[in-house]
Amino acid sequence: RRAPDLLRELAWIRLSHVCRRWRAVLLQMADLWARIAFSYPHRKAFSTLLARAADAPLDLIISNKEYEAPRLTPGQEEAALACVPRARSLKLQDEMGPKLLQSFPAGPMLHLRRLELDIEYEHSEYPPRRDRQSSSIQPSRDAVLRINAPNLEVASFTLIRGDLRFRTDVPVIPTLQFIFPTLRCLTVRVKDATTDISHLSWLVALLRSSPSIESLTVTLQLKGRPKWDALF
Repeated sequence: RRAPDLLRELAWIRLSHVCRRWRAVLLQMADLWARIAFSYPHRKAFSTLLARAADAPLDLIISNKEYEAPRLTPGQEEAALACVPRARSLKLQDEMGPKLLQSFPAGPMLHLRRLELDIEYEHSEYPPRRDRQSSSIQPSRDAVLRINAPNLEVASFTLIRGDLRFRTDVPVIPTLQFIFPTLRCLTVRVKDATTDISHLSWLVALLRSSPSIESLTVTLQLKGRPKWDALF
C-alpha cells in the first residue's frame, strides 16, 4: 500500500490527542496497536507501538522489500522474530537459516489465521547429507521448518533458489512439516532448477491433512519434466 493510503487508515491515532480520557481509552486497546506495529511507515515508533500492543495477537511483517513495509533494524528484526509465536497474520520474507527456523514455536500457533512465507535458500547454512541406502544427497536433518497452526485459513509459500549460475544436484530445499487442518486457501510457488518433484512430498502431506481446502494454486519451476508418480 502507498504511504498516503496507509496514513489515512491510521487517522484514528489522532483521537489519542483529543483529550486525556480518550488517550487513556485508546492506549488500552492493545488489539488496535497490534494491527499496525509492523506496518506503520515510521520505524522510530516501532518500540512504542509494540509496547502498546501488549500481549495481543500481532499482524507481523518481516520483509526486506521496501514496498511491503519499512525495513527493520537488526534489533527490531530480532524483536519481531521473537513475536512470531503470537502472530495473527504473518508475512515473512527471509533466507533459510537457524534464525528463521528457531523463530517458530514447537507447539501450536493458536492465533495464526494468515501466513505468507517467501523463503530463499540459495545459500544454506546446513551442509547436505548422503542417504546411505539410496546414495542420494539430502538436506541436513537440522534444516527443518515445522509450523502447527490449527486455525490457519490462508497460506502462501514461495520457495526460491535464486542464483543458478553454479548449478548443482544437491537439493537444499528444507524439510517442511505443516499442520493446517482448517486451511481453506493455499498458494505454492517453487522455483528451483536443482530440485526434483520427489522433494515436494511435504506438499502432498499438507494436502492430505487439510480437507477444507477450497482454493489451490501451485506453480512449479523444477529440474526437468516432473514425474508425478514419484509423489503419489
